[in-house]
Amino acid sequence: MPGVHVAALKRAFLVRGKKNSSVKHFAERAGISEKQLIMTEAQVNPKAYPLADATLTKTILDLVQQASNYKQLRKGANEATKTLNRGISEFIVMAADAEPLEIILHLPLLCEDKNVPWSCEYYLDVAVRNESHEETVQCAESFLHCLYTLGPLTPSLLLRRKHMDLEGKASRHMNAAADLTVPDTPTGKSGKFRIQWKSGVTGNQPKTVSLDPITCQCLELCNTTHSHSLVGLAETQVMTDPPVVIWEDEVRQLLHYRALLPRLEEALGKFSRRDSAEVIQPVRTTITLQKHHGFLGLMPSYMENDGILCTKLVCFYNREAGSTLPATQATVLLLDSEYGNVKAVMDGDAITNMRTAAVSAISAKLLMRPEAEVLAILGTGNQALSHYNVFTELFSFKEVRVWSHTREGAERFRNSVSGPVTACVSVEEAVRGADAIVTVTRCTEPVLFGQWVKPGAHVAAVGACRPNWRELDDVLMKEAVVYVDSREGAMAESGDVIRSGAEVFAELGDVINGTKSAHRGKTTVFKSLGMAVEDAVSAKLVFDQWKSRNSHT
Repeated sequence: MPGVHVAALKRAFLVRGKKNSSVKHFAERAGISEKQLIMTEAQVNPKAYPLADATLTKTILDLVQQASNYKQLRKGANEATKTLNRGISEFIVMAADAEPLEIILHLPLLCEDKNVPWSCEYYLDVAVRNESHEETVQCAESFLHCLYTLGPLTPSLLLRRKHMDLEGKASRHMNAAADLTVPDTPTGKSGKFRIQWKSGVTGNQPKTVSLDPITCQCLELCNTTHSHSLVGLAETQVMTDPPVVIWEDEVRQLLHYRALLPRLEEALGKFSRRDSAEVIQPVRTTITLQKHHGFLGLMPSYMENDGILCTKLVCFYNREAGSTLPATQATVLLLDSEYGNVKAVMDGDAITNMRTAAVSAISAKLLMRPEAEVLAILGTGNQALSHYNVFTELFSFKEVRVWSHTREGAERFRNSVSGPVTACVSVEEAVRGADAIVTVTRCTEPVLFGQWVKPGAHVAAVGACRPNWRELDDVLMKEAVVYVDSREGAMAESGDVIRSGAEVFAELGDVINGTKSAHRGKTTVFKSLGMAVEDAVSAKLVFDQWKSRNSHT
């Protein structure tokens, strides 16, 4: 059914039958005797509780009959389990004389586990097919009552409630929750009623949805079950809004290091604890773009406790010197982890540049000597600029040096920053005596040599993200204490780690968690490859900031 699908009573319950016209009619249609359909008190398993009374049994049998007519009936414990796991079950009926009862005892727990939260728009038009005006009114009241029992009705609020109090009449709560209007409708035509939330928000277009007769009965049944401790669950699936698109300039306006840094630090710690409820993140998957000397990387992550589902698509290339084509291009998708729809599509380059620089700054905060005075940056691209911005924002360096393959690149970088920068003609000139060194180059062979590095310096190595690419030589890698963002990532993707045979001492998250030491007095290397969880928390921050800003406009 388009728009809204309502499923009531997703919790399993037990039925005890008594002779009535519905039983007779159902038996005739099923081709069995009434006696076969009626169970005696002796046949009822004492573990079967709660039980439906005669009135509820009649309603249930009528519902089952209609489900059969509409070919929406599945039989047996296995089929019930399958439909619940697939999320297509609307109603479960269990017999109190099932033998052995243990074959169905898992169903109530499974039903409880399959709670379906739901989202409401400000207006809702509901069409009820082939019902009289009176029946439409009854269905409207039942539907509204189901909405009310889930909690306060507020705009765009997702609500989840396992247990609901179904006592009382819908009319008692109508004015408190919404305005309900039911136009007069001739019998046999489609009835329609509108629910308007009293949110004070105007200008939203109504959503039109349909309820079939079985759904209407489910809703009516909801209001008869409170004395039997049954749970009624309503599910609405209003058509989701299209994804928000947030371009690069807007990402930069919304993302700030002061807010980003503590979130990244927390995420790094969570990742290193290897708790699947906190972070699930596989190693980056790549495919080769051989014709263009590049790669496409897929970087998904899921933070269950935080409700963040995100993936990044990133293309990165080994460009020739002087190429005007970008070295990387990225797009970040933020998804709703429950419904699976894309909530936002964001420029990934701005996020990548800022979160990578922020993580390098975290490494410097943890590993760099407090009295550091000289910063050297190898490379003059976007990552170099991001690193300059965050390092000079957080730390007080007396001198900043920069090196580029070309003099034009170094001059362009110097003119693009606000503070003083010394452009160096060689790598050795740039790094000699430096306390902190950042390598953000496109190099595939070592460009920074250990003999030039000051003892006790901290190196944040950001480039060379392939197993056969290098920025640092073997001497530096083997003499330094090596930290990484992800051990698995480093052993799969870092040429500096793999080819040098250097031992990885710890992940940055280990230091944050206090399980590994920060060796500030020694030469340290932080090999950064970038992680999907960093993109995830960054994208969530951008989206939250975007929502906050747009809610006030």
